[in-house]
Amino acid sequence: MGTPGGCDSDTPDGCDRAAKAPYGRDLIAWREPIPLRHPEAAAYVNILIRPDSLHRAAKSAIPDGYTIIAATTAASTIAVHLQKTPTFDAVKDYDYVLQFAETPNVLVVNPTFPPRNVKELIDLAKARQGKINMASAGTGSQSHLSGTYLLQAGKFESLHIPYKGGGASVASVIANESQWTLTPAPAVMGHIGSGKLRAIGHSLPKPSPLLANIPPIAQTIPGFDYSGWQGFFVPKGTHHAVVEKVRAATIKAAESPEVRKQFASQATEIVIRGPEEFRKVVQQSLIQNAKVVEAVGLKGTR
Repeated sequence: MGTPGGCDSDTPDGCDRAAKAPYGRDLIAWREPIPLRHPEAAAYVNILIRPDSLHRAAKSAIPDGYTIIAATTAASTIAVHLQKTPTFDAVKDYDYVLQFAETPNVLVVNPTFPPRNVKELIDLAKARQGKINMASAGTGSQSHLSGTYLLQAGKFESLHIPYKGGGASVASVIANESQWTLTPAPAVMGHIGSGKLRAIGHSLPKPSPLLANIPPIAQTIPGFDYSGWQGFFVPKGTHHAVVEKVRAATIKAAESPEVRKQFASQATEIVIRGPEEFRKVVQQSLIQNAKVVEAVGLKGTR
């Protein structure tokens, strides 16, 4: 499930925008400013965004309603598998508010690269015996794991080239240093529109109106589903009335044309799931990412 961009190190700006979007105006209804710890959070609440270090801090935060964790696929269910000694449990250590977004990963290639669909990419990679480059935002990033998942599911090989961040990895495909990457949509939608990249697939299990001209990878590899999600946790023990207020404010914001337009521009779907349904999404994400992290030999390396 997803974020403006699965939200991880691939797209930090998209992640921040996604987390803040539901709060820009609708939490003004709270009528009580709350001290901010995230310097750019345009909200009346302390939103802790992304890094697993913030997950650790939030785990022990006072459950007074002043702390909300902007949970993402990468920070919540990838980072923990990379730790030698996990410092948090995304399923058990927090109370769940809701999931509010899902962001696909988009498979893009350099426009001069011959493949125009997933099957052609797989066939060419096999013909070249894996001698094509797959870019990622770095070892252990969401684009690394999503690309690895595609390699496993499609039964083909490419040389992984890790870059220092999503901007650099996407730029490498534009420059044809690497030939493809599977990365959160917000990192590439502008480049697709300008013709600097060609999209040949996305990671949602079925077609999406936000990606009308891009087919799901699942059309070629049945069952393929590897997208990002975003939602809110709060410290365990936060009063139920506070959780309900945050949930109601987020749902109200998600219904506004302004927020819907902002999310759509990043190819991010607004997906509302309640606490228990969201918890199941996180559990499944943990299982899926554990397998991929182990397959690439990164389990417990940090």
